[in-house]
Amino acid sequence: MGGCPRRLRADRPHPAPAATNMTGNPPEHQEPNRKHPHRLTPEEYRIRDQVYFVSFRAQSGADLATPEIAPRMVKVLCDIGRRWKIEVNCYCVMPDHVHLVVSLTDVGGDFQKWIRYAKRESAKLLRGGKWQRSYWDASAKDYTDVEGYALYTLCNPVRHQLCERWPDWPYCWSQWHPIPGE
Repeated sequence: MGGCPRRLRADRPHPAPAATNMTGNPPEHQEPNRKHPHRLTPEEYRIRDQVYFVSFRAQSGADLATPEIAPRMVKVLCDIGRRWKIEVNCYCVMPDHVHLVVSLTDVGGDFQKWIRYAKRESAKLLRGGKWQRSYWDASAKDYTDVEGYALYTLCNPVRHQLCERWPDWPYCWSQWHPIPGE
């Protein structure tokens, strides 16, 4: 499955791709703090070029990681992102949850509105299922955080023993970590 068609603009700094080991997995990384942070102020959700990590979970019974749902969900998330000036930089669709690394691309963008509309529109693909009410989010303080969020996102199917290497999971993509051999 391909990624979103847009890339970070060349004039904006972004992290260099991480090296991968011989299995095609990114090197060891530090997982994000599991304690849910307090929500940011509304202004912090509107900072141009800010990068966010977000994860949200489906209510029980949904299977998101299917060829019928996952590609359409990614398209919805990206399409809604363009409306709210949010770019999807990295994603992983898991059977019951989604991880994303996104960036606010321009003045007037709004992460909170994007997440609300993205969850609402993508829920229509869940065949009667719904998303859990809240979501887990964090803002990157520097590019080390961005890299950590991307590695965490990509390695999620490996940690859940759904595949041996992240490139083997068809519903993962990152603009910073090309799939080996492509």
